[in-house]
Amino acid sequence: MFRPLAFDYTDDAFATQVEDQLLLGNEIMIALNEVPLFIWEGKCIPVAEVAESVEQIDLSTLTMLGFDEVEYLLYDDDGVHKDYENEGTCRKIGK
Repeated sequence: MFRPLAFDYTDDAFATQVEDQLLLGNEIMIALNEVPLFIWEGKCIPVAEVAESVEQIDLSTLTMLGFDEVEYLLYDDDGVHKDYENEGTCRKIGK
């Protein structure tokens, strides 16, 4: 979900005036005038090659954007049930 900086930085007078930047999730800041991605320290974002469906994504070719030596927790479930709550349905991938 996109949200303005002021939602997270309520005590920052400058952040309440910023209209060209948004936060996406807990890891990404988007500057709308240039569209760079700012990734929080210690975070990474997996980027997959183009595929027609999730089942066709080759996880061995994921590119990790962000900081070195960080891990991403990848959930592997059917998208319907709460399998992510069970051990063994997620694995750590790193940069």
